[in-house]
Amino acid sequence: MLSKLFKKLVGSTGQNKAEQEEARLEAMVGPPGVWQESRDFQIRFLTQKGLKKNDTVLDIGCGPLRGGVPLIGYLDNGMYVGIDVRSEVIEEAKKQVAKNGLEGKSPRLFATSTFGEEWLKEDRFDYVWCFQVVYHLTDELADKCFARIATLLKPDGVCYCNVNIEGDEGEWKEFPYLKRPLGFYQDLAVKNGLTVSTLGQLKDFGYTDKVPGQFNDMLELRSDCAGK
Repeated sequence: MLSKLFKKLVGSTGQNKAEQEEARLEAMVGPPGVWQESRDFQIRFLTQKGLKKNDTVLDIGCGPLRGGVPLIGYLDNGMYVGIDVRSEVIEEAKKQVAKNGLEGKSPRLFATSTFGEEWLKEDRFDYVWCFQVVYHLTDELADKCFARIATLLKPDGVCYCNVNIEGDEGEWKEFPYLKRPLGFYQDLAVKNGLTVSTLGQLKDFGYTDKVPGQFNDMLELRSDCAGK
């Protein structure tokens, strides 16, 4: 009886530690309570969109690798690059690489306020993943982000980013949470030599219904010379 009780207590303590670690990491990226669901969504969405193991991926706003850990594990060595504006979050991301035994995959992680301009001079990517980022950017930064995406995509590459067209505005940590019409992103795309398509809301692709982000629209960006 005591042995069973001890095992139960140990198991509960282990679970609590795991939950605490998950909550700690989730506080760096939000929203709360959907860490695993959001992690699963990211790798599922990209593989359903054709991501292959030998494709190169740039993860803009990678945070502590909520989506990055499964992506690094899936991709071939050296195919993943993650960037984030917060240096402390990149340091945590590097710890997560080690903790998950992914050093051998040689991911590159950079803190940058220029969307990698100082680090990614010759790199071009098959996929640019910009999840839960664009609605945190001012108009000026959104323009800069689109300009960098246009530069960083391979001619036949694709970028996916979700935006807030219908939801309320607000703040998250030091970042705004902005609502903008689709036309704003269409204008940015044209200005920066990109085409933009709306694919539907995140809920249409199986994103969790626990948070308002399910109603974000997913955009697909491509070079306007792709296929020409």
